[in-house]
Amino acid sequence: METSIFHFGYKLIFSPHWKQTNRTRLIFYIILSDLIFFVLHLPKKKNGIFTDHSFSDALVIGLVSGSLFSLTYYKSVRRHYRPYLTTALCHGLSNGLLEVLSFL
Repeated sequence: METSIFHFGYKLIFSPHWKQTNRTRLIFYIILSDLIFFVLHLPKKKNGIFTDHSFSDALVIGLVSGSLFSLTYYKSVRRHYRPYLTTALCHGLSNGLLEVLSFL
């Protein structure tokens, strides 16, 4: 779901009629991706107790994962790969690896 949001959001926000250089477009996209990933992974309160992630976990997830996935998407667009599929696979592998590591 997150990959879909970024895929279609990228096409909407960074459409071809925007007059930006590739570097400016990449910087905006990474910042936007990091911010959205951070917000999506903020801790949620349940009965007064934080569940899922801490604030610092959300910050690391936002900065590292957001940057990684936005760069994966951006590079695959520039090299004419399938950007959605490439990013979705990267995201799925990352989440799968984190799940396996959480059980160790």
